[in-house]
Amino acid sequence: MKTRLSTLACTLTLGVLAVAAPTATADPAPEPSAAVSAAVPNDLVVRGVAEPGGAITDVGLRAAFDQGLPIVEAVRSYSHRDTTTGVIYHVVRDPAQLTSPAAKFVVATGRPPAEEFLATTNPANFGTMQQLVDHYAPRVYYPGHFVATPPIQLPGAYSAAGIAFITP
Repeated sequence: MKTRLSTLACTLTLGVLAVAAPTATADPAPEPSAAVSAAVPNDLVVRGVAEPGGAITDVGLRAAFDQGLPIVEAVRSYSHRDTTTGVIYHVVRDPAQLTSPAAKFVVATGRPPAEEFLATTNPANFGTMQQLVDHYAPRVYYPGHFVATPPIQLPGAYSAAGIAFITP
């Protein structure tokens, strides 16, 4: 490749991650929006749901809803004795929910496993999906993982919005 960037070397030594910096002659770092736009599936842009930069407008949320794409909203954070932390998501079924202030996520791949589910944020099991049950009941895990882009709050928008991926 014809780039002046040095290869970033990652070394794990004694539990410490060391990352080598690029050389002084390296090109400037890409814009932060470039990383977000790389995560935006092209079909969402073509369908009018997302802008090329990764932002989803209120009109884009409504377009996703009208096209039958799953939309989930972050209802609240969840924590149980520091063993399970995460976010509870609820599937949006009513177009009036699109105007609530809760962050929304258009699911680009996969389907939500239930009307309401917990996506964990613990480092050990990040993104696993669980059924909400009583604290003392055995945990029920759904297959796959839930990963989302950071929601972007546009000026004048009802809520922040992002893109979610549910993988097998």
